[in-house]
Amino acid sequence: MTVGSISLTRLLFWDSKVGSFRPTFRMFRTLKTYLWDLPEPLRFLLAGGINTLWGYLLFALGLFALTVPLSSAEGWVGEHYYLIIQWLMWALSVPFGAFTLKYYAFQSEGAYLPQALRSYGVYLPAQLLSSFLLVLFLRILRTLAPRLAGVFESIDLTVLIAQLCTVLFATIVSYFGHKYYTFRSSVE
Repeated sequence: MTVGSISLTRLLFWDSKVGSFRPTFRMFRTLKTYLWDLPEPLRFLLAGGINTLWGYLLFALGLFALTVPLSSAEGWVGEHYYLIIQWLMWALSVPFGAFTLKYYAFQSEGAYLPQALRSYGVYLPAQLLSSFLLVLFLRILRTLAPRLAGVFESIDLTVLIAQLCTVLFATIVSYFGHKYYTFRSSVE
């Protein structure tokens, strides 16, 4: 197969440094270079998208695994089981988020551990806002669409939709926190 006047094999495997064919996957190196050279806000959006997807998947898995045992508890825990799951999954997803932001989005220098710990500090206001918004959106959704709560036996679909609605707000808060606190170059 040819692309223009260049064969696909040559495009993918030709190493111009040594002038021979070998599995270098030049296309992937080019893509990597392109992604690393994007402006910082776009890199943040890409990393944030991956982090958000990861956090949301963890939340959905936690909701699936823990809804029945937590919602059957007495009192506040049983009524607000989704907040416990949200906080637990948040604590588990922050280190991954700090890693992608440090090495990709902000390409910052310095030790990972102090920056990961500062990430918790930056994410904390966004998480508090997300918890408040989760309760608010959940009440709105349960009022407007009460049938969504019973779609699946072990999972309340309104909780997943409400959590999705909080993502925009948390993303904005965390961008500015990371930009000006966690990964700023004058810290270390």
